[in-house]
Parts: sequence; C-alpha cells; structure tokens
Amino acid sequence: MSVFLLTDIGGTHVRFSVYDGEKASKPERYATQDFLTFEDAVRHYMQTKDVVLSGMVIGAAGMRQNNCVRLTNCPWVINTETLQTQFRLNRVILLNDFALQGLGVLHCETSDYILIGETETLPIGPKAIIGAGTGLGVCFLTSDTNNRYQVFESEGGHSTVGGVTPIMRMIIQKANEKLPHVSYERFISGPGLMFLYQIMGENYQEWSHHLLSDEIMNMQRAWSFVPISSENDKWQAVSTPPEITQLAEQGNEIALMTWWLFFEFLGVFCADMALTLKTTGGVYLVGDLLKQPFIAKMLQRSYLRKMFETKGRFSKFTKQIPLMLVTKNDIPLCGLTHIAKNVWK
Repeated sequence: MSVFLLTDIGGTHVRFSVYDGEKASKPERYATQDFLTFEDAVRHYMQTKDVVLSGMVIGAAGMRQNNCVRLTNCPWVINTETLQTQFRLNRVILLNDFALQGLGVLHCETSDYILIGETETLPIGPKAIIGAGTGLGVCFLTSDTNNRYQVFESEGGHSTVGGVTPIMRMIIQKANEKLPHVSYERFISGPGLMFLYQIMGENYQEWSHHLLSDEIMNMQRAWSFVPISSENDKWQAVSTPPEITQLAEQGNEIALMTWWLFFEFLGVFCADMALTLKTTGGVYLVGDLLKQPFIAKMLQRSYLRKMFETKGRFSKFTKQIPLMLVTKNDIPLCGLTHIAKNVWK
C-alpha cells in the first residue's frame, strides 16, 4: 500500500502519522534529541510499517527558505531534495510547523474553542493562529470571496517585544541587559517562562513593594482559586517549566506572578499580530501548553484580554476581535491531513 508520511516537527518532539488516501493513522511521538538527523527518525518510525512511502508532508519549526528548514530549537536540517533522493519519493511538501496549526484550526467546531472575553466570533476575515511551546509560533489565514482560506507562514514571534505597564517595561530592560535582542519569544514560550521566572527571582523582593504592588493585588483577586500565603513568596530554583506551574498551583507568589506576566505579554503580542493583518476573523491560541487545565483556568481569568484591548487609538478595533483558546487535540495532524487530501487528489 502506498502512503504519505505526515510529520510535525517541533523543537522538542517529532510526531509521525501515515495517510493512505482516506484517513491518517494515530500519531506517534518521539523526542528529537534521540535522533542525530530527521532521516534517522523517519527510518526508525517506518521500520515497523508494512507500506510503500511515496511522499511526505512536513511541518517544521523554523524559517523555510529554498525548500529547506533549519530548525530554530533543534539541530536538524530538513531539505526536500535530500529527502526525495534518500527515500525515493514522488513529492515532499515542506511548511513551517505553524502553517499546520492554521490549516488545522479550519477543521475546528465551535465546541473546540473557549472564548476569551465577550466578543462574538465573526464569520469571515483574516485569522491569526498563535501558540507558545518550545518557541512562539505564528501564522495567518486569509480568505477569498468564496471563504476559502490560504495559510501564510510568519516569524512574528521573533519581533521585538513591547511593554504596556511599568513592570513589563522594567522586565524588558532587565532582559536587554542579558540578551542582544529581546523578542516576544524570550518571554512567551516554555524557555521564556523560565527566563521570566529568573528575572522575577532576581528582583521580586525589591519590586514587590512598589512596581508590583498593584499587579499582585489584581492577581490575587483574579486568581482567588489559588491560596497564596505570606510564607509562599520565596523564589525556588527550578529546572523545567512544569516545575514553575507546580509551584504556582501550590500558591508560590513568584511563580504565580511569572504566569500572570506571561499572559500580559501574550495579550500584547496577540494584539500586535491582530493589528498587523486586521484579523477580524479572530485570534486563536493553540498548543498543548496553554490548554492544560490549570493553565487554561489561569489564562481565562488573567489580564490577557485586557492587554489585548489596550491599544490606544486602536483599542476600539481590538475590542471587536474574537480571542479564543483552542482545546481540540491533534490540530497539526488536522493540518497535515488537510494538505495530504488536496495533494492525493
């Protein structure tokens, strides 16, 4: 049987599935660090499959240039000509991984979203798809007169970060002392959460008495479902982003404030992307990180929507734009299958 290999490559994991012209198989996930090259990972996955590989559809986390992607957060290089030659394929389609998220969102139902704020979803117009994970992914969808959408890749996550509040501007200043360029991804991603937590730990005792006093009060009101005590305001060393979330669940004030500011930066970024392409069709937040139950609950009660609407002369416009958290699973696979179906025809 002839099949297409469907592949979603992130900075941390690679997911494989095969498409037989009718349906895609259940995806299997591997750690990218377990394989020296992408080709090695493909061979490992295919060695148990009794099929003939005729093509590939690949979404890779990095900038696509001349049918090649050097992954941003992984040493792999994906080259379509190399893959066609090594695996004797008829066709290889290579996209930025977030293009898959965009196309996958087109297959979501209303029940697959959680609306952030009170704005009703608009039926047409450009859409922005944004997701925080190992990096900060972005793509756009625009439609023709028949409401058929086309996806456009973006590296908007690497645009220079902007701050709305005094504490956000101070955090950016501290980050500029450590890095040659501070992009939104430096704060809005798994590694970004770690970096933000580090800056909080280094400055929390000083900032909590003046710069952060209002933010702490707003956070405690919004997140009253988390017990915060005066004994829980100490910085604790962590080695992974989930540890910060665990501390937040336990009521650690610095960990909670880290997430609070994470959402504020995300709100500003979403608004910037919405204004870039006038996304009247909505801004969609995707990815496994944000839909984790505790994180999703914090997101919904955070100031993300408030920051999204804080756009000066264009606040009236951003207030009209739907902002949604996508809860559907396997969105990239939906996007890969969307492409494979069109190619198979």
